[in-house]
Amino acid sequence: MKIRRYILITLSKSETGERNNIEPEEISSRIQGLFRCTAIVIAQEKDQDGERHQDIAVLNENAHRKSARKKIREIFPE
Repeated sequence: MKIRRYILITLSKSETGERNNIEPEEISSRIQGLFRCTAIVIAQEKDQDGERHQDIAVLNENAHRKSARKKIREIFPE
């Protein structure tokens, strides 16, 4: 099994045009439920249009290379 040690994902607006603001503690908890994490970094930023995005960087020990991003997207349906 090939492992993806580093994962970077951005949570922006959902397809409906809105995304609930998820607290960093909740983001961390959900990701820790999926993977054995060594580190999680969560940053908030605004783009040129003033829209907020959350960037998540994960260093882990067991995320499968092909399914890690899909699993993360599934736990953030908001």
